[in-house]
Amino acid sequence: MGWSFRKSKSFGSLRFSLSSRGMGMSLGVKGARISMNSRGTYVNLGANGIYYRQQLGGRNSSNSFSHSHSSSSKIKSQDDADNEAMNQLTDTDSRNFTNELESKANKRSFLKLAIVPLCIGFLLYLSYIRQPLLTGETYKTVFTVTHPNANIRKAPDKHAAVQQMVHDGSKWDVMDSAHGDWIKIYYIRHPEVEGFIHRSLGTFSQELDSRQFQSRMDIDPLWKAGVFILLIALFLVCVWLYRWDKKRKTMHLHYTMEEEVRGLHEKFLTYFNEFASSAKIWQQLSSEEVTDRRRNAGAGYTITRTAILDIRSHQLPSPHLITNIAIPYIKLADKEIFFFPERIIYRKGRQLGGVFYKNIIIKQSESRFIEHEQPASDAQVIDKTWKYLNKNGEPDRRFSDNRQLPICLYSEYALTSAQGWNETIITSRNGAMDHFAEFILAIGAYQQKQVSTTFHPS
Repeated sequence: MGWSFRKSKSFGSLRFSLSSRGMGMSLGVKGARISMNSRGTYVNLGANGIYYRQQLGGRNSSNSFSHSHSSSSKIKSQDDADNEAMNQLTDTDSRNFTNELESKANKRSFLKLAIVPLCIGFLLYLSYIRQPLLTGETYKTVFTVTHPNANIRKAPDKHAAVQQMVHDGSKWDVMDSAHGDWIKIYYIRHPEVEGFIHRSLGTFSQELDSRQFQSRMDIDPLWKAGVFILLIALFLVCVWLYRWDKKRKTMHLHYTMEEEVRGLHEKFLTYFNEFASSAKIWQQLSSEEVTDRRRNAGAGYTITRTAILDIRSHQLPSPHLITNIAIPYIKLADKEIFFFPERIIYRKGRQLGGVFYKNIIIKQSESRFIEHEQPASDAQVIDKTWKYLNKNGEPDRRFSDNRQLPICLYSEYALTSAQGWNETIITSRNGAMDHFAEFILAIGAYQQKQVSTTFHPS
């Protein structure tokens, strides 16, 4: 928040002539001629007017960027509140453009829809080919003791030392039975220690020792080759879906400029960069008249402002828009503004709006701003005042924190339209946006001269 004194002035009536050396666009205008084409929208800017060749959404439709009203110019949105607000701020000339761009952006991505089932299918294939299959079983011979008490001896002899007495039901893995009436068994498995038990003390049986498993990929190498084939197929499908999505969702806007107009557009970019070079640029959020000037350093207004969040020489309002020229861009607290050659496009969230330059009014005023912060490097400090003043202009000694504040001369630019668009931009360098604002008005004046529009479908 800050305090300021204002002195307003409007840009005067302007006369412009088309020249790469000058500012304006006094052109012989025959109107805008529109024809349909399957490769996007082409805009010719030249001495004979603005010519559009366009194709919206792949349909032969009379909706266009012309200066005539269309019966389908108002389209309901799912976000009724935001869309209604944006529609009110959007002029008729720009509504079809913003609707088409939003329509492209809101189309569902087939790649995103397909990527999950494709990945699931690939994982299922991997789990199927890696699933273990039973390929073999190994059995062992087991000796089961059937006598109440039996001795395991160290040698195949009834007089050999006894290692352990075992009982009915105990089982022992057989090593071999080539010792006559004695059976050689594993007395201890790990480490292997042998023992002997008399054949008459039990019975033999076959039990499962182990099973062997292999995956389908190990059994048949073709399954492994299928993984690489499937990966290549998935990649190709994703590339195809991506290109298809890009074709469906992309809006092409190609500008063709005659030599003189190209020079003017270069000046348009130069003047924007001149405006952007101001050390500080703010968006004015609100302004209120001061009732007690003594406690507000004598200011007539209190201004709530916020720094411009971002400013670039090129930024597009949608990743689905492709164009061949630079689009200057500023980001405000509540919306983003994009300066196209023939109109302003603004975005709030996912909603788009637009205003042709012919429908924009710009008023510049000089503001004596009482700065509470450190003045910008390019700010013009024209005076100083005390934070708290007496009626005679002397500092009010009742306040211990009373200090002197610099008074800076700033420029304010109020951009308005008949549709209700209203933004105020403040620059720390006095006159920083003058040339850019004058150029916008020059383009608007040129557009106003286009008094007739003819539609020729082809």
